[in-house]
Amino acid sequence: MPSKDEGGSNFQVISSNLHVLHGAQQQ
Repeated sequence: MPSKDEGGSNFQVISSNLHVLHGAQQQ
């Protein structure tokens, strides 16, 4: 099920981006 792996990777990337955005907003 490669589609499931892709979904998990995308979720991790989105989470990382959200953390980066929050950090930039705080700064």
